[in-house]
Amino acid sequence: MSRRIIIGMAAYNERHRIEPVIEELRCYQDAYDYDVVVGDDGSTDGTYELLKKKSDDYGWGIIRKDRNMGVGSMIRSLIYYGRNNQYEVFMIVSANGKTDIENLPRLFTPVLSGEYDYVKGSRYMKGGKMVNMPRFRLFAIPVFSAFVSVMMRKHLTDVTYLVNASKLSIYNDPDINLGQEWLERYGMEYYILYYVLRKYRIKEVPMTVRYPSDGQGYTKIKPITGWWDMIKPWLLLILRIRR
Repeated sequence: MSRRIIIGMAAYNERHRIEPVIEELRCYQDAYDYDVVVGDDGSTDGTYELLKKKSDDYGWGIIRKDRNMGVGSMIRSLIYYGRNNQYEVFMIVSANGKTDIENLPRLFTPVLSGEYDYVKGSRYMKGGKMVNMPRFRLFAIPVFSAFVSVMMRKHLTDVTYLVNASKLSIYNDPDINLGQEWLERYGMEYYILYYVLRKYRIKEVPMTVRYPSDGQGYTKIKPITGWWDMIKPWLLLILRIRR
């Protein structure tokens, strides 16, 4: 075990897309010197069985929830796994194949060097790419990114691309309370990003995001309720209704 970098992947009913991601993570594991922990959030389509077999084969960590608790809950569990096992850097990657595994060093290298505390990807920076990007997102993501940039007074080009690398030590910050029930779904990553923008050294780097060519199954975020989960942390924290 490297004990330096741990990559976490949260999955829920991704059996049809996750196997190539697993194999790509394994392909680069020795070269990039990271460990992996996979999390199944109560899948019913055979995702857990596949993850269990692969984790046994590759010596990876695995977390299983008996029922679907939400991506925020699983991200919390993955972070706790990394912290409890004394890793230095935590990374999160997508289980549905959108993450550019080959370019992960762009994210973790500035964190390992101590230059930054949190490095996130961006499709909109020079060098970033979007493949088969849904039209609605082409418009909505820059609008949302501008909204957050104005509220936080820090410029971000791609708020919703949350593949990132972070120092696990930031989660010891007493202001960051990951255990809150209202963060179980899509708000967790934005809650973390809020505090990172306020208190820590953050950088965006260009990354490639690839959406399915058939336009199907690229997200589990539901309109309205899912969008509210993404917006809610910014409003509640800025207004000091939550902390």
